[in-house]
Amino acid sequence: MGGGRRKPPEIERHYVREWRSLVSRSRRIVGCPFVAEEIAQEAFLRWMVKRRRCPEADEPELGLLYRILRGLSIDTNRAKAVRRRLAHRVPVDAAHDDPEQVVLAQDVATRAEAALLALPERTRAAFLMRRDQEMSFAEIGAALGVSAARAHQLAGNALSALMVAIDDENEPTDR
Repeated sequence: MGGGRRKPPEIERHYVREWRSLVSRSRRIVGCPFVAEEIAQEAFLRWMVKRRRCPEADEPELGLLYRILRGLSIDTNRAKAVRRRLAHRVPVDAAHDDPEQVVLAQDVATRAEAALLALPERTRAAFLMRRDQEMSFAEIGAALGVSAARAHQLAGNALSALMVAIDDENEPTDR
């Protein structure tokens, strides 16, 4: 082969240089090093896609990479909190009286979680800000950079999607 080593592309250099910092920052938010690594990879991939859409930028915007990482880390924690809350909503007496009710409640929680994670990022954020943080629609709108009416619409869309996901009538009848 040739005598010289190839110079890694710019994006690869950023990945290598920022990797430990990305994982460390995400780990501070999510608490688990393995989840933090997955989030760091996802953040980097999303950042690369955004950079490709705007190739005229001379300087790579690493701040955007870290904002993406933070958002993904927070979303992961929020999804975990939703799973915990849904798991705790299993009626106590149903857990003792009817194991089928427990299984059904867990199934509903699984479907709700999947539906929540499938929502567009802003829609999910609006819903979680309203439910988790009990923010007003004006506060949600300010946080997302939309009007209060649009924040209300986003949260409503999320609620509708969750209701459809957990509706028993939408389940296949032959399991």
